Amino acid sequence: MSSQLPLVTPQEPPGAWGRSTVPALESGVFWGTVGVIRTLVDRQSEGLDPQPWCVWSGGDAGLLMGPTALRHIRTRLVPSLVLEGLRAVCEV
Repeated sequence: MSSQLPLVTPQEPPGAWGRSTVPALESGVFWGTVGVIRTLVDRQSEGLDPQPWCVWSGGDAGLLMGPTALRHIRTRLVPSLVLEGLRAVCEV
């Protein structure tokens, strides 16, 4: 049995509420992900240096980095972290 709901892939931060199925799904997926990221970072940074840092990487990193608003954490966007790491290893 296949799902009757459409696959959604938000391309920009959606509004808090959708007025139809697709915008509602995009909002739920996007803001739910943002909430999970905030919670994980908050919990995993407990007891660490007062200025922990986070490196964002991967296809949706740029999209999620801004709205997640990890203001208490130093952040850096490195979209191709794995490739840069492989290049650094090969240059040794």
